[in-house]
Amino acid sequence: MIEDRLSKIGTHDHNTVNNVLSEIKQRNRRVNNIIIHGVTESTSENREERISLDTQVIKDIFKTCVVKSEDVSITKVVRAGAFDKEKRKRPIIATLNRPEIKAELFRNAGKVRDSSHKDVRISNDLTKMERETEKNCTSR
Repeated sequence: MIEDRLSKIGTHDHNTVNNVLSEIKQRNRRVNNIIIHGVTESTSENREERISLDTQVIKDIFKTCVVKSEDVSITKVVRAGAFDKEKRKRPIIATLNRPEIKAELFRNAGKVRDSSHKDVRISNDLTKMERETEKNCTSR
């Protein structure tokens, strides 16, 4: 009976360690990511054309936030979810080349509200655990 309890504790600890390591890996993968909400999507069937237009909008947002464009390198642009002509405001997940650029963007993000992108919201790319923690903190 005691051995059964000990073996369960060992498995629980092992799972906890794996969960923590998985969370750390996910956070590291997302460290340079931002999520941009509220950008209307192109209706083009051509994926590359849609990505190009999204990249241009992101660069314009950076320009609005007074982030030097020569410092900005967007390494990846993806819309969350499947393409649907009816749902034209899927969030954009953009990966930047350096976390300093992301920090500068967030420092000046308030300027977006006073621009042609007033409906746009910029946020961090959070893991599921971070989103749940944030939700619990704000619901109190």
